[in-house]
Amino acid sequence: MRRAGFAVVVLLVAAGLVTAQTPPVNLQGELMVGGEVQLTWDPPPEGLNEDFEDGVADDFGFYPGENNWTVDGGYLKSLTANTWQCAWYTGMEFTEFTVESEFMNQESNSSRGIQFRADGPRDSDYNGYNFYVAYNVVNYSVYRFINGSGTAIVGWTQSDLINTEPGETNTLKVVGSGGNFDLYINGTLVESFTDNTHDSGMVGCIGASSVVAWYDYITCLLSAEGAPLAEPEHGAPSGACDESGRPLAGRAALTMDGAASAPAVHATATATRELDDFIEYRIYRDGEQIGTSQTEEYTDQLPGLGGYEYTVTAFYDEGESDPAEPVTVT
Repeated sequence: MRRAGFAVVVLLVAAGLVTAQTPPVNLQGELMVGGEVQLTWDPPPEGLNEDFEDGVADDFGFYPGENNWTVDGGYLKSLTANTWQCAWYTGMEFTEFTVESEFMNQESNSSRGIQFRADGPRDSDYNGYNFYVAYNVVNYSVYRFINGSGTAIVGWTQSDLINTEPGETNTLKVVGSGGNFDLYINGTLVESFTDNTHDSGMVGCIGASSVVAWYDYITCLLSAEGAPLAEPEHGAPSGACDESGRPLAGRAALTMDGAASAPAVHATATATRELDDFIEYRIYRDGEQIGTSQTEEYTDQLPGLGGYEYTVTAFYDEGESDPAEPVTVT
């Protein structure tokens, strides 16, 4: 279950249950002769579901080294470094996807966010995309990297959606389908762009050299959710900034951060574990659990006349997902 005190609504799932576990999909209910209801559904979409509650998955890598990252109290914590720092999932590459991460504001105003369609850490030969927010100018941006060289696809853009106070959280989400991408900040679509440079890759958390951030979870589903790929309204750019989000003071808008580079150390996780293990499906009628199932089906006997709302959750060793979209049987 989520820890008390968090006020941010999770985007992939509705508020109230575990953020890092995706629910079953395509729940169907058919009324049979005699008042039986046959429920069927599809399993949660395959992908990365990591909430850091019991460490970090075996297939995570860290840059510039394991000493710059720690797992404590259900958070993946990035510490300060002399170069960009990343924690990325090496177990799967994603093409059509929805990736999301929530993180808590700590020290530093510089960039932090998520990387996607990436080939590893943000080092001297990095390829991939990065979606950032920066608190000192309350802006967001997207950078594309080719062999370590970065270019702003979405230049630094002001947004009052970004929470800036210490202890507040921000949730970033990217929906990628082919060369089309939608960007969300705390539940609101802020930007769409098209770029066909990188067609597949890994996902991860990323922060500038001075950033201390607490990442609460990261999820990535294998198939895009069909979000609108329309041109949104967003705030006007608030001035030229470098990749970390610091004002450039007269330099060109695409100037890079210039932080001292460090040797490309691809460290492995020290606190390793497997991703959360599935236990069972739980079936609910009108908000009350009526049974469990190990497969994607369940038969219920209606208790009487009237309309009844059914839903299903997936239960893991870490907790319970949000419910699937409900169906009503009369």
